[in-house]
Amino acid sequence: MRHARDSFVNKKVVITENGQRDCRVVAHRLSGETECDRVKIFHSPLERARLTAEIVREALTSYGKKVVVVSPFGWLSEDTEIKELEDGIHNNLSGLGNEFTLFITHLPQVGKYLGYEQEKWRSIPYCGIYARNFRIT
Repeated sequence: MRHARDSFVNKKVVITENGQRDCRVVAHRLSGETECDRVKIFHSPLERARLTAEIVREALTSYGKKVVVVSPFGWLSEDTEIKELEDGIHNNLSGLGNEFTLFITHLPQVGKYLGYEQEKWRSIPYCGIYARNFRIT
């Protein structure tokens, strides 16, 4: 997922009202699409990604999901090389059980590595959802 729209207020990064709404819409749709009760959210170290993760966590929790927000990872930064991103994903996902995993990061990485933007998510203007099926061994 791409982070939500942000702006600066008193020199602090905040998620805009539209961005917060987008996060709640994403959470609502994800809650209906995944049968997993447990969700793990990884996010980049940038503040806008952390704030996005917290908003999505709160919303998913309200739909009965057990959500864990994992500490920020440098390999999800906006200037990460694709190989480093791939290694980070594989190293951190091996051994996970039946959990839905959401990465909150930035363009272009999310599109280059995780896949393509889902057509049905295009109605959410900024928080694009990208999907990739891959097996972690």
